[in-house]
Amino acid sequence: MFTVYPTKMKAMKNMHKSFKTEEEAKEYIASRNNPNNYTMEGKAKTVSKKGDKVTIDFDGAVQITRANVKNFYKKEGYILVRDPNGKALHVGKTKNMGKVFSNYVNCARYNQSYNFKLEQGDTLWFKECKTL
Repeated sequence: MFTVYPTKMKAMKNMHKSFKTEEEAKEYIASRNNPNNYTMEGKAKTVSKKGDKVTIDFDGAVQITRANVKNFYKKEGYILVRDPNGKALHVGKTKNMGKVFSNYVNCARYNQSYNFKLEQGDTLWFKECKTL
């Protein structure tokens, strides 16, 4: 299933159109007045098996702080959040490390679902990886 929508109106669900094949979606985009203003998202099926956990080696990872976060905007890789005792709170991946830091620092202010306390002792680690 492929979904096509005007890029600037992603939040408007009534503007989304679904197609069974990628070719149909591409034909629809090509038929629009400004094809560059449309985005296509493919929903590929993913198979998940028990025990298929990916382990990430964080050796050589860099701790992200306010002082160095500017160097990591638009860098993709894996993230790890640890509490002051060294326990892993979260492991994930990102395509823009700088935005992740900003979101995690401000999560309490905006009542987001994750509640990391980077300013009170939790640490954010980043391992750059080009292929996620």
